[in-house]
Amino acid sequence: MTTDTPTRPAISEDERNIRLQLARGLWTLDQGDDLPKDAAARKDAFVAVRKEYMRKAARLSTRLPRRGVALSWTGKTEADSDA
Repeated sequence: MTTDTPTRPAISEDERNIRLQLARGLWTLDQGDDLPKDAAARKDAFVAVRKEYMRKAARLSTRLPRRGVALSWTGKTEADSDA
């Protein structure tokens, strides 16, 4: 007996990058003034909750297009545009 469980469609590398940046942004906002000062400590703290925030980001990236908001990945940062 097999169960027909739906499989998630594969996401593109750009969509994965968008979700990762959304997850980091959501986590940063949730942390507020409690962010660790050290970059390595921030990274470790995010890694500990990454799965939860990636789920939140996936839901958000699914809901935004339904509201007419499109996200795109350029691969550039704000610092890149200043150069």
